[in-house]
Formats: sequence, C-alpha cells, structure tokens
Amino acid sequence: NSDTKNNPLFLYLAYQSVHSPAECPKSYVDKYNTTIANQQRRTFAGMLSACDEGIGNITTLLQKYGYLEKNTILIFSSDNGGPIP
Repeated sequence: NSDTKNNPLFLYLAYQSVHSPAECPKSYVDKYNTTIANQQRRTFAGMLSACDEGIGNITTLLQKYGYLEKNTILIFSSDNGGPIP
C-alpha cells in the first residue's frame, strides 16, 4: 500500500524466547555445540539466536513497507539474563 508509511503503527511483540521453558529448535542450539560447553548455556544462546532472527525478519518488513524511514522508535527490552549453571 502506498499509504503505509503515512499511517501510524504500534506493534507490541512479546517474545518468550529467553524465558521458561528453556527450549528452541535444535538447529539454533547446534550452532553453539563447538563454542559453548554447558548445555543450558547453549540452549539459552539458541533461544536468543531465534529471537534475534525473528526481530530481523520484522525490521526487514518494516523497512520494506516504509516504516523505518522517519519518526520511528524501536525499543528492545529484556528482564532475563542467562541461566546460572
């Protein structure tokens, strides 16, 4: 739609990614098999990678439809750190 960038947009997206239950597709966890020894930390890294990919997909679409051209604020917030082994 040619009007898209002239219309306001509010998007709230709550990712569960770094909260319980600690699980995500195996392909995200496997990327860290050689660099992170602790399984719990690998799972957390995989969860964060999945979240990062999803945010990238959203920002790509926002750009495509003109929402990132001006007057745009993106806020990322997390209330959870990595698990304590």
